[in-house]
Amino acid sequence: MIFLKKLDNLISEKKITRNKMLKDLSLGTNSFVNWQERNTIPSGETLSKIADYFNVSVDYLLGKTNNPAPPDSDITFDDFTFAFYEESKTLTEEDKENLLDMARIFNQRRKERQRKDGE
Repeated sequence: MIFLKKLDNLISEKKITRNKMLKDLSLGTNSFVNWQERNTIPSGETLSKIADYFNVSVDYLLGKTNNPAPPDSDITFDDFTFAFYEESKTLTEEDKENLLDMARIFNQRRKERQRKDGE
């Protein structure tokens, strides 16, 4: 499983043990066994904790990117972000681009309002 391979590589690079990582993150001592035997990945919350611990992105842990660097943003999976993500899964690439353009327009308008309020 890609997740476990990535995680083992990060543990090795950090020169720690699996048990140290589990202890540092307050995770159960059988976590690795459970993930391996059940062929599962941890919950989103646990994935986030692991990613933060190693200063990598969740996408890297899941094998969706080879770039380990976490994204340079303040996005979190709050209720809105999660709902937005779920709703956007079935959109076409063109729809996603249009949605991104709309978000950029909203941000530009917000910046313009802030600038006017600051004058």
